[in-house]
Amino acid sequence: MKKYAFHISIIIILLLASSVNAQSLPLWNGAEYGMTIEQVQSIFPNAERLLKSNIHHTGTDEHLTLEDVYFLSEHFKADFYFNRGKLTQIALSLKEHRDVNSVMTAFNSLTEALRAKHGTEINLQIRKGILNYAKATWLNGYTNIGLSVIGDKNAVLYITYQVGIAHEANRLRS
Repeated sequence: MKKYAFHISIIIILLLASSVNAQSLPLWNGAEYGMTIEQVQSIFPNAERLLKSNIHHTGTDEHLTLEDVYFLSEHFKADFYFNRGKLTQIALSLKEHRDVNSVMTAFNSLTEALRAKHGTEINLQIRKGILNYAKATWLNGYTNIGLSVIGDKNAVLYITYQVGIAHEANRLRS
């Protein structure tokens, strides 16, 4: 009897796992994890395909960019990263570099806006010193949302949208 209960448990777990893989996994602004380049371009017709020489440090092999995005009261550049032809990450970076005080003001404003949309962040770190650094992270379903600042005189602010590591590992195995 225990043997049958074990097998039934395994079947239920596999069914649940396959239903999670079949779910749509939203990343940002209508783009979903796993979309093809053509599907992303249908949502963002002004997105331009970049040469493979622009491979991202995460190992993605294709890249689209959208030069001027107005999001949460700031101007960003959006980059869409693909692995094996499927969308895996979106990164929004401020269009212009600013000093760290200006960027931290934007960070605080964006943190409030993202809190209002996704709830309290699961992680918040702010370090000031030789290398100024700030990071806030949210989890919305399977989507990790990261807001980061790094720098001093030419500080950089970016927002990343990507699916959690466990889900990505399952996708790569299949």
